Amino acid sequence: MTAQKIIIDADPGIGGALALVFAMAHPGLDLVGICSSYGHVLAPTALRNTVYLCSLAGHRVPVAEGVNSPLKKAPMRPDPDLEGEDGLGNIPERQRMTYPPESQSAARFMADQADAHPGEITLVTLGPLTNLCLAHRQEPLLHEKLKRVVVLGGSIAKAGNMSPVAESNMWHDPHAADTILTSPFPITLLGLDVTEQMVLRMDHMRDIAQHHRSPNRLMDTLLHAAQFAAGYYAEQDFNMAMDEAFMAHEIMALIYVLHPDWFTLEAGRVRVALDGVAEGMTIMDRLEHRAFPQPGWEERIPKIHAAMSVQANRCVDLFVRTLKSAQWPSSAHI
Repeated sequence: MTAQKIIIDADPGIGGALALVFAMAHPGLDLVGICSSYGHVLAPTALRNTVYLCSLAGHRVPVAEGVNSPLKKAPMRPDPDLEGEDGLGNIPERQRMTYPPESQSAARFMADQADAHPGEITLVTLGPLTNLCLAHRQEPLLHEKLKRVVVLGGSIAKAGNMSPVAESNMWHDPHAADTILTSPFPITLLGLDVTEQMVLRMDHMRDIAQHHRSPNRLMDTLLHAAQFAAGYYAEQDFNMAMDEAFMAHEIMALIYVLHPDWFTLEAGRVRVALDGVAEGMTIMDRLEHRAFPQPGWEERIPKIHAAMSVQANRCVDLFVRTLKSAQWPSSAHI
C-alpha cells in the first residue's frame, strides 16, 4: 500500500500529541509536514511540543509556525486544567530536544506543499481553521490542489463542549470555520458525533509502554500526558473515572484517512454561527430539497460530508496496535 501524503495542522495538546505520534508510526501515512496552531495551547507552545515530539520519535518532520489568534474574535487563553501548563500534562523533566522550524508561515507552507504535490496531499486539521483560511487567501486555487481536507471539529447531532451547541475548534474561530466550510474544498467533517467515541484507557497506554521495554522517553512522555488526561476526565464523569479513561478526539481524523469505510457520512451544507449564544455552532442543512426564506443556504454553497457514526472499537484497536508495532529510539540514543 502506498503511503498517503498528509499535512497536519495541530495544537498539541495531549490528544494532538497522541495523534502526531500515531501519524509518525503508521506506515500508511507519509507525514509531509506539521503546522502549529492555537486552541488547546498557544501557538508557540504547540510549535515547541510538535518539534519535541518529533525529536523524541526520531523523526525530523518539517514544522511551520502558525498564527496565535482568530481572524476576528478575541482569543481565549487555554485552560491549564485540561492539558497542563505545557500542553502535555506538565512533564516533570523535559530534555532539550529541538531543531529549527521552517522559515515559512504555516499558511505559506500549506500552499507551497500543495503546489509541489498537486492532488496528492490530504490536509488534516486538528485545531481551529485559521491557518487554512489564511492559506486560501494567499493561494485562491488551494482547494483545487489539495486531495481533500479532513476537519476535526463541530457537531451535527450531539451537544457541544464549549457551550451547549459549540465544539472547541469551531468556537475558537467561527469566522474561519464558516469561511472554509462554505468554500469549494473537498471536506469531510469529523465532529463530536464520532470523536467522543475515541476513548482510551490507561490500560491501553500501559500496554503500549510495556511493549517498549527499554527506557523510552517518548513512551514515558505519552504515558504521563495520558495519566493527566485521565485525571481530568475522572473529575467530569464517573464512568470515565471507573475505567481510568480519557477521550483522544484527534486520533479519529487520522484513522479516517486510513479507513474511511469505518465511518458513515451524511452530505449537506454546513454553516457556523458567528456570534451570540450559539457562537461556534455547526448547523447542517439536512433537508436537501427544501428552499429556505432565510439567506445563507443557497445552492451555490458547496455540500460537505459529515461523519455521523464510526466503528469505534476498530479505531481504538488500530491505535494500540500501531503504537506497539512502531520502532522508537531508546532514551540512550536520543
